Parts: sequence; C-alpha cells; structure tokens
Amino acid sequence: MRLAWRLGVIYAAILAVVALLLLVGAPRVAEQAMVHALGPVLLRQARSVVALLDVQAFPGRPATYLADLAAVRLSRLYVDGEVLVVDPAGEIRWNSATLTGDLRGWRLAPEVISGIRVPGYGVREVLANVPAVVAVAPIPTPGGEGTLGAVVVFRPLRELVGVRRQLGTWIVLGTGVAVAVALAAGWAVGYRLVRRLAAIQEAAAALAAGNLSRRLEVAGRDEVAGLAAGFNHMAERIEALVEELRRSQALRRAMLATISHELRTPVTVIRGLGEALRDGVVAPGPDAARHAGQIVAEAERLGRLIDDLFQLAQIETGQLDLRLARFAVGPWLQERETALAALVRERGARWTARIDPSLAGVGLEADPHRLAQVLGNLVDNAARHAGPGGHVTLTATAVPEGVRVEVADDGPGIDPADVPRVFEPFYRGREAARSRGAGLGLSIVRALVEAHGGRVGVASAPGRGARFWFVLPRAGGPAVPAAGAPGRAVNGGG
Repeated sequence: MRLAWRLGVIYAAILAVVALLLLVGAPRVAEQAMVHALGPVLLRQARSVVALLDVQAFPGRPATYLADLAAVRLSRLYVDGEVLVVDPAGEIRWNSATLTGDLRGWRLAPEVISGIRVPGYGVREVLANVPAVVAVAPIPTPGGEGTLGAVVVFRPLRELVGVRRQLGTWIVLGTGVAVAVALAAGWAVGYRLVRRLAAIQEAAAALAAGNLSRRLEVAGRDEVAGLAAGFNHMAERIEALVEELRRSQALRRAMLATISHELRTPVTVIRGLGEALRDGVVAPGPDAARHAGQIVAEAERLGRLIDDLFQLAQIETGQLDLRLARFAVGPWLQERETALAALVRERGARWTARIDPSLAGVGLEADPHRLAQVLGNLVDNAARHAGPGGHVTLTATAVPEGVRVEVADDGPGIDPADVPRVFEPFYRGREAARSRGAGLGLSIVRALVEAHGGRVGVASAPGRGARFWFVLPRAGGPAVPAAGAPGRAVNGGG
C-alpha cells in the first residue's frame, strides 16, 4: 500500500475509534444530563405534593385514608411527570394517570420501595421494564414518628431512547463524512509527501550513478524541505570533494611526471659524465675538472630538489617545525638585504631595497630561518625572470596588521591564465619550457607564510613584470634582535 493511502487509512481508523467511543459514551452522558436536569425538579414537585396533602391536619387517620385525601386535594394537580401516592408497602393508592393510566393496586419495584423513607432521585424501574427518572418524598405521620407512605414523581425515559437514536444517527453520519474527508486529506497530504520523497529518492539514485550536478527544489520549511536542503548541501560537498580528488589525481600525475623528468636529467648527466671519466674518454686535466664540476653541480641540483620535496611533504602532512622567535623586522631585513643583493647581482640584474625605517619598531614572532627561505625563493625567482640587465626591487612597509614585504621584477611577467595557479606545487605554466625549476619554490613560499599566520599574493601583467608580496602579523610585546631571541618550536604545517 502506498504511503498516501496508508496516511488516509490511519486518519480514518482514528476517526472510527473516536466515533465508536462516542456511540458508547454519548447516550450515557445524555442519560446523566437528563437525570441531573430532571431529578431536582421532580424532587421539588414531590415535596410540594406532600405539602398539599397536609396529613398533619388529620391526626389519627389510617394510611388507607391517603387515597381519599389525595383524590380530593390532588384532583387538579399538574406536574411534569407521573405522581404516585403509595403506602409503606409500596402499593399505589393514587396516581395522576397522566402518563401511564390508572395504576391503583399496583406495587412499586423493590428498589423504589427501599427508598420510600429517604428523599432523593435517580434512575429506577418504577414498574416492570419502565426505566424512569424517579424522585421520592416520604409522607411523615402526624406525630412525626414514622411515615404513612411516600409521594413518587417519575418521568419515563422514553425521550432518552429518541435522544440516543438521534445521537447515534448524527454520530454515524458525522463519522462517515469525517472518514471520507480524512481519506481525501490523507491521500492529498500523503501524495504530495510521497512525490517530494520520490524526488529525493530519484536525486539520490542519480547522485549514486554519478550525476553530481543534480539538485532538489527546496519548497517550504517542513522536515522534507530540510531534507532536500540537506541533500543539496551534501551533493555540493560531494561534487567539491570529487572535483578536489580529480585535481589531486591530476596534480599527482603531473607531480610524478615532473619529478621523473627533474630526476632523470641530473641523473643522466651525472651518469654520462661519470662514465666518461671512468672509461678514460676524458683525459686528466682541465676537461676532467670541468666534468667533475658539472657532476657536483647536478648533484647539488638533485639535492635541492630532494630537499624541496621533503620540505613540501612535511608541510602537507603538518609536520613542519617552526622555531619561533620574537625580533624586530627592520634590522633583520637590513641584515638579509646584503645576501639578497649579492644573489641578484650574481645573475646580472640590478638591485634596489626600500625598507621602511618605522619597521625598526615592528616586532614579529616567526622562524627567522624559514622567513629567510621565503625571501630567498622570491628574490631568486625574480632575478631569474628579470635576467641580465633586469631590475629587482625589495619593498618592506609597515601596515596596520604587521609588515608587508614585496619583491618585484621587470621581466616578461606572468600570463593571466597562469596567475591563479602560480602557487600550486609543480605548476610552471607557459614558462616551463625555459624554466629550470621544478615548480616547488612558490608553493613552499605560500605554505611557510601561511604557517606563520600570514597571507601571500601576486600581481602581474604580460610584459610588465611581476610583484610577489606577503603580509605577516605583528607580535605583541617588545621586539628583540633575531640573533638574540630564544627559539620556541611549534608545529606549523598546513
């Protein structure tokens, strides 16, 4: 059975149970209401009849005198029910004959006789199979020592039968209508719910089949809408993760290809030159020394590549240790400027350094060795692209959050398509053909800066050079020279 019909059947079953309870309980409630409404009225009327009889004015009269007395004094009596005058044995001496005809000589039911001496009202069978609302008022003897009988006023419950029938009819009709409405409403609500759930099921199947772009329409604020919104969020996350996985796989393939290429070149050169020296192809002398120098240079290049790979692995696995120290950034940059200038001039480029004097009072909490590596990578990269006769500029300024360092060159610049990816590992873009690096330097720069809580960026245009910059947050408290600052090891990997 479909969910829509199940909901309708459940609603109808609940209504049917409620109707059954009403059919059983409503007549009893109606009976109690009639008793509580008529009982006090009939009891007052019974007591009024006792007062009309006024037996106290006829002392010494026998109980049989009640019939004559009642016939005389109650001949014009009108009450809302049947009036009986009975003796202590329960025999009817007089009755009003308004509802049941002449009942003289009849005897009341035992349960009514037992209550003759006690005034009250309730539901009793006055005569056989005649249930009624009954009120009893005793008739005291003239001396008050006992009772001469009782006045019984009752009203048969024939009306209650009609009330029960009407209640049953209306309850059955109302239940039928309610059940029909419940079935329709349950089916309508369930059908809409089923459609929405079916849409989620279909979207989930499509997602499982690989359609990661499938999304659901979120309508309303109920639980199903929340489920649809959660599904959309999950699908977006899965799509992003799959895209990231694809990029990682592509990056891994590119990394393997790059590493293979970068390792193959120096290994081939070292092997070739080594075999030439071993086999005596190169005679001892200047040529042999030159070959040995080339072997050393390629071995150093291979070592740098291995060091970069090891450092990148430490960063990516969060195992990079930073030896933090608090120092003034201005004097530290002045110390580094000499070595950086020599590196630029060694490549035939011109060098300019602009260090803001106010940085003498700006403190950093950083690893001086790692920051020197960041500056060295950026300056070396700028000098290579500026080339002989080019110009490399270092600019350091104080900013509200700390210090900003910028390294600019006047080289060919970076293609706009390559700018967003220059910090990715092994990415060399359109400069790969003439670049001798493995594409790790800038990715290491970004990772080291971010490990210090800073941020890094680049701005470039073809033919107008490139500007690489990073910003580091200033440290609180007094700054000290970097050489005298005690180090503090932290795990700074990302």
